[in-house]
Amino acid sequence: MASASSRQVKRNQIFTKDVRKQRAISLKDVSMRSEQMTSMSKSIAPTQYSGRKMEPSAPLMEKTCPESSSPDRKQRHSSLKDTIKNFISRRAQERTSGAEGRGGISNVNLDSEADVDINIDSIDLPKFIDKHFAKPQPGVHRMNYKAAEVRAIVNAAMKVFASEGTLLEVRAPVIICGDVHGQFNDLLNMLLLLGTPPSTRYLFLGDYVDRGQMSLECIIMLMCYKILYPNCVYLLRGNHECARVNTKYGFAEEIDNLFPMPASNNIWCLFQRAFNQMPVAAVVDEKILCMHGGLSPVLDSLDDIRCEKKPLRNPFKGVINDMLWADPDCNICFWRASARGSGFVFGEQVVKDVCQRLGIELITRAHQLCVDGFWVFAQRRLMTIFSAPAYCNLFRNAGAALKVDANLHCQLVAFVPGGPNVQQMIVDRNQLWESPPTDPNVANAAGNSFGKGSGSGEVAGEKPLPQPC
Repeated sequence: MASASSRQVKRNQIFTKDVRKQRAISLKDVSMRSEQMTSMSKSIAPTQYSGRKMEPSAPLMEKTCPESSSPDRKQRHSSLKDTIKNFISRRAQERTSGAEGRGGISNVNLDSEADVDINIDSIDLPKFIDKHFAKPQPGVHRMNYKAAEVRAIVNAAMKVFASEGTLLEVRAPVIICGDVHGQFNDLLNMLLLLGTPPSTRYLFLGDYVDRGQMSLECIIMLMCYKILYPNCVYLLRGNHECARVNTKYGFAEEIDNLFPMPASNNIWCLFQRAFNQMPVAAVVDEKILCMHGGLSPVLDSLDDIRCEKKPLRNPFKGVINDMLWADPDCNICFWRASARGSGFVFGEQVVKDVCQRLGIELITRAHQLCVDGFWVFAQRRLMTIFSAPAYCNLFRNAGAALKVDANLHCQLVAFVPGGPNVQQMIVDRNQLWESPPTDPNVANAAGNSFGKGSGSGEVAGEKPLPQPC
């Protein structure tokens, strides 16, 4: 195995002399794609937001599509930085105005500073989880957690995360889920549709917080499941489970609005300590490699992930950073610096090489918004999964989850926004592959992980890739 210094040199060499030019081009193309998707977005029934609907003129730019760097997208009306700045500024103003009258808001938890810590054993976790399902409501509805309850749950979850390695070994069957982003109602619907632990095993790929306005409920409920059923619920770290990201994109402000100081600051810091203990990748039965972001130019073997020691307090360099931030790009063959400003984008040849070198048949990742809730790449060797339908009430995208059975046969399940012909949309979106792949080598390589079953959604062949946004 190459030394750490030589691996870092190899990674640095990827940044070519024209990296600034490449990033500028990518930023323009990303903004253009977002504007195109914004023009397609229509008003839909709100599921996660209350009050003034976020204007579609401020799309969420951190999520980009694998084809965002296409050279044919040259026009744009506003810069990426201005778009993000305007969106975050409006969100901050809304939260600030809502917090000014904190004493009069019924769903804000005003625990006193004298609130003492409690032990996790004093919380009836099954009953605590059940109350999340007891009264489902549209829009934002707070569970009114006490600060002591939150601290006890996060501390207990942190200990479970610390007992796990940086790379998880997961057994099939399992359901793999992508970004949740604080869309609590959609998370509940997904669990009700696919089954709740421990009868169903789940692997989440990160990004539980930020964007949506019920991030706290999402992460607390998933942590409760993790504490109760550590071998049935696996939570990987996403790039939003990092302090410098969730400070800017909503989670820190949400906690500030729910708890008074200094309890809010203590709770936020406790969450960051728990996030630092989260694993960053998983392997399902040695054949399906899972992470939040993507691949790394210094990933020579799975030991490069396995040997990273937790807690990962500053996951902003090397293989860990790339696992959280990298994206596939169908317009390149190998590596290029990412327009996100962190990590890389990688092409089809990289996916093929990594699968062959590691003995992997499928790579599953999240990190990007897809219109259909999923996106396949590199002759179905890589799949992007996004599990937040109607993302932030700005897009009419579906959400999706990947069901992997004991024989590693895969089936996609799509969740679509409310509207006419919903059932037919689900059927259409699950008809992914209608003919065998043209490359017989691909069929043989994927034979163990993709079944030819006749059920709707079971992978039997490949049709043209869906268009991600």
